[in-house]
Amino acid sequence: MDLRRLIYATMASAGLLLSGCGGSNSPLDAVLPETPADDNFNGPGSKWDVSLRADSTFNFTRRPDLDSAVDLTVDGTYVRLDSGFLAFTVTDATGDDAPSNGDTAWGLEVPDFALFLKPDDSDDGRFIAMVTAGNCPTADVTANWVMVKKSSDADATESDRDYFGSFAFDAVAETAVLPGRFAIDDAFTSQGGQDLGAGTCTDGIMRVDDAAMYLTNNGGALVHTNQSDDDDSNIIFAMNQTPIVNMDTLDGNFAGLIFDESPAVDASQVMPTTMSCSLGLCTGDLLTDVESGVSSQVSFDLNLTGSLDQPDVGMITGSLVSDGNAGNVACIVNTSAGNATLATCVGQAPGDNSNMFNAIFVSTE
Repeated sequence: MDLRRLIYATMASAGLLLSGCGGSNSPLDAVLPETPADDNFNGPGSKWDVSLRADSTFNFTRRPDLDSAVDLTVDGTYVRLDSGFLAFTVTDATGDDAPSNGDTAWGLEVPDFALFLKPDDSDDGRFIAMVTAGNCPTADVTANWVMVKKSSDADATESDRDYFGSFAFDAVAETAVLPGRFAIDDAFTSQGGQDLGAGTCTDGIMRVDDAAMYLTNNGGALVHTNQSDDDDSNIIFAMNQTPIVNMDTLDGNFAGLIFDESPAVDASQVMPTTMSCSLGLCTGDLLTDVESGVSSQVSFDLNLTGSLDQPDVGMITGSLVSDGNAGNVACIVNTSAGNATLATCVGQAPGDNSNMFNAIFVSTE
């Protein structure tokens, strides 16, 4: 148990003793901190559920789909690193493709909002995006989104394919729409709107035809379309639409991840990274692992040079440059995601613009 949790536990025990002796109106009752709560997340890919418990243990479960039984269970311990990453160590696992005891994973957490998990150290595979679990929106949602998984035949240079946009949910009618959709071609061409349909939200999940929507009461959302056909499915990650007031909105230091569909030979498709930004110009370094923080000596520049709040509120466009190659990028920004600034980006992979990349960054100060 870390020092903070030990202090909480000790003070909580003291509070119980005082309550037993002096009643429930002890003046100390008002100053005792609450015991830290578990953080619970879920999301698509298959169907993932994650509990980050207050005692620094975790539980992951996976189902092939929403209606199937659990086919993988993983338990272990986790550490929140000063760098902003989470480091996971497996202590027990059962089911299909279960990891071994001692295996590690890493992730990025925005407490009470979202979790981005890289489940193993293999060179292939994607990251898993999740949002807080269990609660449907109680008020209308206006959000922005980026693609975090695209259908296998998608080409990021196409002017008639959407990769980012806006999202709206009517809490009374339980209907969802994409009011704006945009390509990541040179013109960031508008694709118009799209009706996602109506359903019934239960415990944070709403189904519409072959789509599953993971909804929250804090503005986060994940939408998994064509979920029964993995080759033709898409996953979008959404968060509350908030204006980008000034170019210095993103100033500061960040922990993040980069997903690149077209990495160099022997490179991983998903890599942890650190990044610092000043006035929309950001420099990042890919890391060899999250615990050592050692640079892989591969760097990139994220240049957010587009107009603020364009092509819609909370959006900004630009380019990502690595090893002399560049690709278009579009980012959505939320300065109040949990207690952090969260930027999620989608773009053309610098090494091959027909492929997609994602960049996700969480502020560390």
